[in-house]
Amino acid sequence: LSCRPSFPPLSVTFAFLHHCPPSAPHTPPNTHARIHTCAPVFLLYFLSGQSQRSYFGQCYDTKLKKVDAPFAPVDFSSSELLGKYGLQMGGCHIRAIAIADDHKKYTVGFYTGEVVEVNHKGECKMLVQGHARGSSGKYGDWGEVWALAVHPKANIIASGGDDRTVRLWDPENRKILRLKSVKEQCRAVAFSPDGDLVAVGTKDGVIYVLNGEDLSEIERITSKKRTSEVSDIKFSPDGSHFAVGSHDNFIDIYSVGSYKKTGCCRGHSSYITHIDWTADSQKLRSNCGAYELLFWTVDGDQIKRPSSLCDEEWATATCVLGWDVQGVYPPCSDGTDVNATDRSKSQKLMATGDDFGMVNLFNYPVAEEDAEYASFKGHSSHVTNVRFSGDDSRVFSTGGGDLCVFQWLHESK
Repeated sequence: LSCRPSFPPLSVTFAFLHHCPPSAPHTPPNTHARIHTCAPVFLLYFLSGQSQRSYFGQCYDTKLKKVDAPFAPVDFSSSELLGKYGLQMGGCHIRAIAIADDHKKYTVGFYTGEVVEVNHKGECKMLVQGHARGSSGKYGDWGEVWALAVHPKANIIASGGDDRTVRLWDPENRKILRLKSVKEQCRAVAFSPDGDLVAVGTKDGVIYVLNGEDLSEIERITSKKRTSEVSDIKFSPDGSHFAVGSHDNFIDIYSVGSYKKTGCCRGHSSYITHIDWTADSQKLRSNCGAYELLFWTVDGDQIKRPSSLCDEEWATATCVLGWDVQGVYPPCSDGTDVNATDRSKSQKLMATGDDFGMVNLFNYPVAEEDAEYASFKGHSSHVTNVRFSGDDSRVFSTGGGDLCVFQWLHESK
């Protein structure tokens, strides 16, 4: 859906640049106007022709300046453009410009990875859009994409990142359908079984319940006792509850509709990583950072005899520790090398994402060590999440540092 390196590329153009402080203005030779700015100039573009025209963008600005140019000026920070294209306010600094040979349109690249095409009237068309790095006083200037979910009925996926956005994608046409900005950095997302709701977990422990169609906010859940990162969210198959696992070492169970907490799973000795529900919506299993696999009732009580669940049918298989996934780990690896797993809807395949930037495909269950698998490379960073599409025709994956959402075509042989 979007593919770009983990660090924004620099634009190099051939031009004569020199510092011209406002207190001592000076016009370079063979130019028709002076330009003064208090922000650093990052790029300069010259057009050759009978009349000299130049364009430049500022590293910490959102406007495209012009001198004697045929194009209408564009302010990309305007509310209309932000609402239409979802450009990140304060982050859409111009980093590159490319002007068409016929001088009738140009494209602009931004720090946040968007590429916009603009015609001579100033009309914009979004060409490329995706997640960006996020900045936080608590976590620093860094950003990754971990949140990924597949719509249960429509050909739509949801993603969330540290840029504080939740996005609905049309993977067939590779475009964003909806974008929602929230106050906190996003780390987990889930659709309800009917697709009407989207639950979002953040790095500050805040939970959002959004409308599944337009991403309008339905509920915002906060708690003074839950201020750490939410690492996983799962709706029960019957849609009556959803479970929230966090770095506070707890799993909270909420009722859909009232959005009140109905249970709390206590017993893990480290942060929660993954959650699965049984098909009857009565039990859960979970993993944590201490490599534990524990089982729970929907009320939050721990099941002390895991053998009593040997015949249970699990609605999903996203836990990275368990009997059915014990063969997904490569030799000499530890419990942190596999970040995500997902079982196909046919229950015949298992996809995994690892710290080595690989998306792997196994036969399911993966109950033996050294199981055969196929490996696929595309991400330039660790793979944080993987999900099968509803018809198993695609596998979706998210990259941590590369901020990308990939889709892989799966062809049955």
